[in-house]
Amino acid sequence: MIPIGMLSFMFRSSFILKCTTYFSLFINSKFLYPLLTYISHSLLFNAFIRNYNHIKTLYGQMHSKFIIFEHV
Repeated sequence: MIPIGMLSFMFRSSFILKCTTYFSLFINSKFLYPLLTYISHSLLFNAFIRNYNHIKTLYGQMHSKFIIFEHV
């Protein structure tokens, strides 16, 4: 007869093993890669939105200069 403590320890170790294997499978699965790319893209997009006004003003200055050159 196996003691209850031993059984619980065995169950716990197997549960941890299952969790780690499922976690590694989840990391290697096709679900997490698009999720990571989506997160990185959203972060890049937010940075772009933050810098958009700055870019717009620079582009406006450049465009006005080009218009002046075109008219001359």
